[in-house]
Parts: sequence; C-alpha cells; structure tokens
Amino acid sequence: MSELAIHVLGAGSAGATELLPSSFVLEQERQPKLLIDCGPGVLGAYKARYGQLPDAVYISHPHMDHVADLEKLFIAACFNDKPAPKIYVPAPLVPRLTDMFDNHPAQLAEGGANFWQVLQLVAVKSGFWLSGLNFRVTPARHHQPDFSFSLSLPGRFFFTADTRPIPEVLHHLAAQGEPIFHDAGLIANPSHSGVEDLKREYDARIWHQLHLYHYTSEKDAAGMAAEGFKVVKAGETFELPVLAQPT
Repeated sequence: MSELAIHVLGAGSAGATELLPSSFVLEQERQPKLLIDCGPGVLGAYKARYGQLPDAVYISHPHMDHVADLEKLFIAACFNDKPAPKIYVPAPLVPRLTDMFDNHPAQLAEGGANFWQVLQLVAVKSGFWLSGLNFRVTPARHHQPDFSFSLSLPGRFFFTADTRPIPEVLHHLAAQGEPIFHDAGLIANPSHSGVEDLKREYDARIWHQLHLYHYTSEKDAAGMAAEGFKVVKAGETFELPVLAQPT
C-alpha cells in the first residue's frame, strides 16, 4: 500500500486573517496528489512547499475562504505548459462555481482562455478515482442542503469540510479509527461546530479520532486543546494509517 499523509497548509476560519484559511494536501509517497480547498493565500503556500502548481484540487464548498485562489490558479495555469489542473467539484456546486468564475467570455485580455478549460472541471457525485485511490464524497451541514461536502478515503482519513456535527455520517463511515479532520471552533455558531457540539453529538469512542481545524484564533485553539481535543496547526503532517491486507 502506498504511503499516504495529510499536510496542513492552513487551519484558520474565514475571519482569522492572521491564519491561513483551512486547506490540506494529500501526499502519496511524499508527493502532492490532491489539494483540498483553495482559499486566499493557499496557492502561495502550496507553491512554497512543493515548488509547483497543484495538479488536482477538491472543492468542498463555494465560500471565498475555500475557493478564492482558484482565480490565481487559473491565471498561473494559463501561462504554464503543463496539463490543465483537474478541479473535482461535487455536482450540486457546479452551477454556483460557474456563476462565480465563468460568467463572461474573456477572462484574459489575450483571449483564448475559458476558465473551465484552463482548469478542468470534473463534476463528482458519490466519489471519484485519483492516483489509484477511491475517494468518497458525502454531504455535510453548512448553511443549506447540498452546499458543503465531506471527502474521505475509508480507513485512511475523513475531512468533514465546514459543517455542523454529522454523527449519522461519521459513526458509520469513519468507523475504522482513521483520523477525522473536523471543522470546529471553541464556541458553536449556526454554520460551524463547537466543542460542546462535539461532546454532545459524537460517541466518546471517536473523540480521539478528531483533529480540529477552522478556528478563529490561537487562543481558541488552545481552549479546544484544553478541552482534551487534538487541534491541527499549519505546517503539520499526519501519516495516515495503512489498510490491513486481506489474508
């Protein structure tokens, strides 16, 4: 089984201007395979670590702190001779992203550049294959139905995306002890989970799997850690579990 890891580029919320917006990179054999979300500043952090543009990006939902750097990626890819980066987008989000980024025929003065050709949009429903890995896509709870979507590799990791608690999903689809990268702040709000939500909604047996991100400040991160939860920091890398081979 190939060695997999999750590298944290950013762990902050939209309002945490001193922290990079939440974004992660799945690495395979130490090489970047999939960027998860692409908010403001993320592309620069990605290039600083890997020295290249991403070949593949997963977009969990269309809030600007998760998609704003797609515009920078489009510009950079226009003048790059590499194949078009693939942008994996849950199917219900395709109209929203099209309205945001492809609403006129001339994105460049030079012409000849359609947004979803320079960036190859790949609409996905229940999941997709990449680098021999079968990813699963499931709905989260953020603002409204069909707006935010989790991403997982069963047995390897689960990324909730921005969400309120989703026990009906995690208790069934993250039941192999894999790390769960979970949206949370110290205090809950109508769009995001809080520490008290996690304690109330999730079975205590999976608390140790939770790795919290999307917090508003280092002070809040320390508060969540004081409550006994793991809190991720930008720059950390997590080696993912290896699936047991069938006997």
